[in-house]
Parts: sequence; C-alpha cells; structure tokens
Amino acid sequence: MTYEHIELLRDGHIATLKLNRPDTRNAMSIAMGEEVAHAVEAVRGDDGIRVLVVTGEGKSFSAGGDLAMLAADAGISDAKHDGMGGPPREFYKRYLSVATLPIPTVAAINGHAIGAGMCFALGCDLRIAAADAKMGMTFTKLGIHPGM
Repeated sequence: MTYEHIELLRDGHIATLKLNRPDTRNAMSIAMGEEVAHAVEAVRGDDGIRVLVVTGEGKSFSAGGDLAMLAADAGISDAKHDGMGGPPREFYKRYLSVATLPIPTVAAINGHAIGAGMCFALGCDLRIAAADAKMGMTFTKLGIHPGM
C-alpha cells in the first residue's frame, strides 16, 4: 500500500512506522490514523518483523490531534473537515493499535510529543526520547478532556 501521511520502512527484522506530516508537526488526523492501523496490520502479518519503531518526520514526534479537526468537532470552525470520523474512541483506536502487536514496540521520540501524540507514544512498550524533546498532556489548555 502507498501511504500519504506515514511511511512504513523495513530494515531486516526491524520495521519503522514514521509519522510523515512534518509541515503540521505530525498532527494526527483520521487519514493518518487509518494508515497507522493498516501499517500495524501489515506488520502483524509479517513473521519476519521482530520489533516496530514508531517515530516522527522532522522536528516533532507528534503535536497531537490536528487542530482543524478538533475545531470542526467543537463546532467553532467553518472550515470543511471530516472531524474525528465518529466517536473519539474510534479515532484513538486506530493509533493505539500498536499496543495490540505481539512484538515489542518502541516510540523513538525525536521531538515534541504533545497531547494525543504523547498518548500514542505511551501506547508503545518502550519510549526513548531525545534530550531536547518536550512531552506533555495539554488537553485542558485546549478545553478538552484527555483522550486515549
């Protein structure tokens, strides 16, 4: 499968799932979540893969949920957007599918992991962060409850 919002790379027994929306600091969207869930199933179906590394392209791991999507869901934006595509649980389920893999998963936090991005990292078995990575749960600053 060709991905638009992520990359799935393989090097021997190691697969790397890279969030690939650096222009938005890898903000999480429905489309990205669907690709993550598909990539997780591809990894699950490959007996040669022994570990999955999750990281982000550019300066951020993930800035969390796409703010345009959140604004559309809150009804405070006239922008055309699909919203979360159903209940928040369905949105989060796509990303947390990494937690269902029978192999070790490692979040390589190369930069900011904020809100839902931090939750996505917490869904992995192990987290390794760059010395200058910022991590935080900023849901209340946005006036929303914590997800995942």
